[in-house]
This record gives sequence, structure tokens and C-alpha cells, in this order.
Amino acid sequence: MNPTLDCRFNGILHVEVSGLFNTISSELRHKFNEIVTEISTPLKQKLDWWVEGPASRNTFGSPFFHYYCSLHLIQKLLDQNKLSFNCILVDSLEFKRLIELMFHDLGL
Repeated sequence: MNPTLDCRFNGILHVEVSGLFNTISSELRHKFNEIVTEISTPLKQKLDWWVEGPASRNTFGSPFFHYYCSLHLIQKLLDQNKLSFNCILVDSLEFKRLIELMFHDLGL
């Protein structure tokens, strides 16, 4: 398998995992919209929230949705013992920290 898993927002996933990513993203759309609704409700009067990316339900252009699916992709690859990448590329310090926390919690 490719030694690099590219999880950047505009990155290019290796062909061996891109199909799995697409399946995961299709399965998670409804749950993602529920999450956005839940976190947006207390902020409904805050214009800044609505013009920022996290409030967007546009799953094709949302970095939040991409990272949400990427975390699930990494978890699925771990569950299937198929995470054989030497490096995971990210473009967000927060996303890097989430991956590190997930690995730490799993004892990796």
C-alpha cells in the first residue's frame, strides 16, 4: 500500500482507500447534518457562526465534513488492520491532534 495517507482537505486519496472513503462519506451524511444542527442551535443568533465553514451542510465543500469522514476512514482502516501507511498528511493542527488522540486512546 501507499506509504502516505493524504487526509488534507484537497488531498488525493490513494485508489485503494478512495472507494472506502466515498462509502463512509455517503453513510455519514445524515449523521453529519444532525451534528451540525445540534451544535448550531445554540448559536443561531450569531451571524459569525453561520458565515463560517462549520455551519455548512454542503458536504461537498465542507472541510469539517471531510475531516469527520477522514477520522472514520482511519478508524475503519485500523479496525480492518489495513492502516499500513507510514505517514498521514493533514493540513490542520487541530485535525493532527485528533488523530494523535485517537492513536493514543488506542495505545498506538
